[in-house]
This record gives sequence, structure tokens and C-alpha cells, in this order.
Amino acid sequence: MKITKRVALSAEILKKRGMNSRMKTVTFSIGEGNQESYNEIEILLAKMDGIERALIDLNDGDLKVEFNEEITDTTQVKQAIESQGSIIKEIKE
Repeated sequence: MKITKRVALSAEILKKRGMNSRMKTVTFSIGEGNQESYNEIEILLAKMDGIERALIDLNDGDLKVEFNEEITDTTQVKQAIESQGSIIKEIKE
């Protein structure tokens, strides 16, 4: 059984951030980590403008991020993840 940690912003915040536009989902394989490091990434991404949700699979370290391409992009998300000390092994767009 896979354990998935879900982080989502409230509908009110999403409306303020213009989340009705061009949405994109990207998977970042960040591999090994622990609950604390995953939580730090989720909290950071939840605070970023344009991020609708971040889902980390605790079993394999795959992080799926859904974001508005008109507000942020894959490079900015990647930089935010790496700023937490995580090494990204692969990016699937």
C-alpha cells in the first residue's frame, strides 16, 4: 500500500491566485528523503504563487506538482525544491 501525503490550498486562495488558467502537472523524482524533509518541501511549495497542489509519494519520493503556467514554471519549482537540499533525479513533464 502506498502512502501519499497531500497538500492542497483552499479554494479561496486558489481563486485569488488565478488558478483557473493553464494548469500543468510535473513529476519530480527526488528519491530518498524523510517525512520532515518532505514536509518542508510541501510547505514551501504551498506558499508559492501559482502552485495548486503538491503530492509526495512517501514510498518512492516522487513529487507531483500541479501549477499554473501563467504564474510559475518548472524551473522555479525545481529551484524551490533544490533550495531545501533535495537532489532531483528526474523530471517528467
